[in-house]
Amino acid sequence: MEDKIYIIISKTPTKFAYLIRKFGKVQYNHAAISMDPELKEIYSFARPQYKGVLLAKLVHESYEGYTLGKTKAEGVIFEVSVTEEEYHWIAQTIVKMQNDSEVLYNLFSVLLYPLMKGMETYKAYTCIEFVMLILEHIGYSLERPKCKYKPDDLLSILDKKEIYKGDIGKHLEQSSRDENYFAPLTKKQILHSGSTLWELSKRLIFRRRYRRKMENRRDVEKAGKPII
Repeated sequence: MEDKIYIIISKTPTKFAYLIRKFGKVQYNHAAISMDPELKEIYSFARPQYKGVLLAKLVHESYEGYTLGKTKAEGVIFEVSVTEEEYHWIAQTIVKMQNDSEVLYNLFSVLLYPLMKGMETYKAYTCIEFVMLILEHIGYSLERPKCKYKPDDLLSILDKKEIYKGDIGKHLEQSSRDENYFAPLTKKQILHSGSTLWELSKRLIFRRRYRRKMENRRDVEKAGKPII
C-alpha cells in the first residue's frame, strides 16, 4: 500500500531567517515534512515561539511560524510516495524525537554555516538534517553528510516531485493556527534557553567524548530503526 508525505521548503519572514539566507547565500532557509496533504501535521526543527530561538526543537509547526500572522511565506511543496511501513517509521521517529529530551536544535551548525558549511552535533538537528534523515530512510542516496545539505538542494533532489510553488500561508491559514506563538517567554523558558545553549556548547567543546555516541547513532539510523 502506498502513502504520501509532503516536503516543504520556504522563506520564513523572521530576521534570523533573513540573515541565514543572506550570509548562507540560499534562496530558502527552512525545510519541513507534512504527514498529510492538508498540511495539518507539519513537523520540523524550529522555534516553538517567536521569541524563543534557543527553545527550537522538533515542533508541530503553525501558520504563525510561517507567516508571522500576516505576511506571505514563499515556498515549494513536494509530494513524495512512501510505503505504509515507511510512513509508520516516520511517524514513530517524530514521536520518539519529540519525547527525547536530549534531542536539540543544531544551532551552531546554522550559525557557522557560512564558514563550515554545516557541522554534525550529537543528537542535534537542523530542519534540513531532519528532512535528509527521512529521505535517506525512504531510499534517497546521500552524497554527503546530512548537515552539509541546505533546503535549496531539495529543488534538484525532488525536482520531479514538485506540486506547488507560491504562498505556503494559503495552505495553512485554516488548518494550523497557534495562538501562543507570540506569547512572551516565561522565566522558566529563559532559564531553559540558557541550559540548552550550555548543553550544545558542551557537545561542541567535548566533541571527542561524543564521537562514539555519534557513530552508534549513525548505526541506528542505517538500521532503519525509529530514532531514540
